[in-house]
Amino acid sequence: MTALKEKFLLFRIRTFQDREAFKELMEEHGSKLNRFLLLKLPRKQDAEDVFNETYWRIWSYISRTEIESLSGLIFTIARASVAEFYRKRKMTVSINA
Repeated sequence: MTALKEKFLLFRIRTFQDREAFKELMEEHGSKLNRFLLLKLPRKQDAEDVFNETYWRIWSYISRTEIESLSGLIFTIARASVAEFYRKRKMTVSINA
């Protein structure tokens, strides 16, 4: 995908809340995000759960904010989601121990 097309899709998302434009962007970047999460999380189910959470956070952010680098944003949000997963997991283990 060219940078110009990506910027146009981001514009459509921010201006018109265009879900089809978002779907197109995530089809382009989704496999990289999924691979990243599979490497960072212990189980495939955990990666799927965090992928869905990350997907929602990306939509929420780009639908209201102008951004420069989509891939940078995706992985920033993904890293935060992974950190949150482990924080929640640690609290659950501590409570149950």
